[in-house]
Amino acid sequence: MRNVNNKKAINNLAIKSFTAAKTRNLIAVVAIALTTILFTSLFTVGMGMVESIQQQTVRQAGGDGHIVLKYITQEQYQAVKTHNLINKISYNKIITDSVDNIEFLKRGVEVYQMDAVGRALGFCEPTTGVAPVTANEVAMDTQSLHLLGVPAEIGAKVPLQYTIKGKQYRTNFVLSGFGEAAPATPVGFGLVSATFAAENTGALENTFRESRQMSGTINA
Repeated sequence: MRNVNNKKAINNLAIKSFTAAKTRNLIAVVAIALTTILFTSLFTVGMGMVESIQQQTVRQAGGDGHIVLKYITQEQYQAVKTHNLINKISYNKIITDSVDNIEFLKRGVEVYQMDAVGRALGFCEPTTGVAPVTANEVAMDTQSLHLLGVPAEIGAKVPLQYTIKGKQYRTNFVLSGFGEAAPATPVGFGLVSATFAAENTGALENTFRESRQMSGTINA
């Protein structure tokens, strides 16, 4: 086969070839374009499905971190936190062993004290209002508020009955913030403040090794 260096001649031949069978060549061009769009769409949808499945998995696992350390002590948390391989770590103290309101029989609620990283990685950041600051404040998900019959309004009274280390408590909290619960999460959340945890240090002692009770333990 001979090489033709005359680009003008090649272009003229290409144009004449195209116009000689215009309909057939137009259909071929459209078919190529549609095939390109099809594969691009399939790739985009596939990537979206993979990302959606990943998000559902991490939500079901309870957090978006690479690893979770469960039921550790404050000392263990500090040791891990200061390790030079740690880029970011959440603080998530379990406050109650159970929330006992009868409204939560079919869909439970778990109460934590979390820092900002914990709220972000745990999908518990209030979208309206703020995280609790004072000892009598609480932030909750809207579905749990609905089950309680409490309006999603800042300042609303939130009556919670709960158990810590076998002792039952009842507190009328004030709603400081609220947000939607993650769809894949089977339980609701309640967030209390670091002030609340500090005022109940004795009740929230970590006795998990002896009693297997989770209140007072830290998930990081």
